[in-house]
Amino acid sequence: MKRKGADRIIIKDLRVRSIVGINEWEQDKKQEVSISLTLHTDLKRAGTTDRIEDTVDYKVLKKKSIETVEKTGFQLIERKFFY
Repeated sequence: MKRKGADRIIIKDLRVRSIVGINEWEQDKKQEVSISLTLHTDLKRAGTTDRIEDTVDYKVLKKKSIETVEKTGFQLIERKFFY
């Protein structure tokens, strides 16, 4: 969903390992999955100040995303867990 006036941070094809699948054997072992994220935010202040404190730290965003997916297990790959 595109929001007018919002800046976007996009992370594509982030490789993570998670439990996913409906079959019992799929629930036994983590599998590699690829995720892409789009964060809509206002980066106007950071563009003016050029200060890391005024923006989204991409490294933190990536790390938190990996932690969330790797500790989560679900049956369907279509499952959404970021809103």
